[in-house]
Amino acid sequence: MIVEGRESRRPIVVLVLIDALGWRCIEGRDFLSQLLPYRRPLKTVLGYSSAAIPTLLTGRQPAEHGYWNLFYYDPEGSPFRWLKPARFLPDSFLDNRLCRKLVKELGRRVLGLGPLFECNLSPKILPRFNYVEKRNILEPGGIRCIPSILDQLATRKIAYQVYSYRQMPDAQILERAAIDVEAGAASFFFCT
Repeated sequence: MIVEGRESRRPIVVLVLIDALGWRCIEGRDFLSQLLPYRRPLKTVLGYSSAAIPTLLTGRQPAEHGYWNLFYYDPEGSPFRWLKPARFLPDSFLDNRLCRKLVKELGRRVLGLGPLFECNLSPKILPRFNYVEKRNILEPGGIRCIPSILDQLATRKIAYQVYSYRQMPDAQILERAAIDVEAGAASFFFCT
């Protein structure tokens, strides 16, 4: 949505991503219809936000930016190769809450997978996979190999704000963004 700034009359872009808000959820409802009067269903191949958000930020398809799911097949480059000898252990020993918690903490603190890493795959098969989101994709330089709109804004020295559910609850995001838009804190706002 583009709105006019109150005092400076400069355009302000506000993007709000509501994860999993499909057409079936809002069809025939009055959800935000005053702000968003034009609406229609979209056909998408982006089944997960781990692919959709990088696509929105780069304008490129998952085949180009490399983000589809958080894990990708890469047995040679897997940071979990050290788990390979454990594949012979029983599933009950490897695939449990304690072991996943241990792998999560090692991933975050030792393997450099970032503070958001979660062990969502069985540790038994992890040695075949690598983890894509080692950087925060909501920061400049966060999407490997392809510049995002955040990189372009930073390069052009255009003020922007990003609000994420990883930082604060949804209600607080909307409240903070509304205050910042009203104050003219930036020209581009992305809420996810």
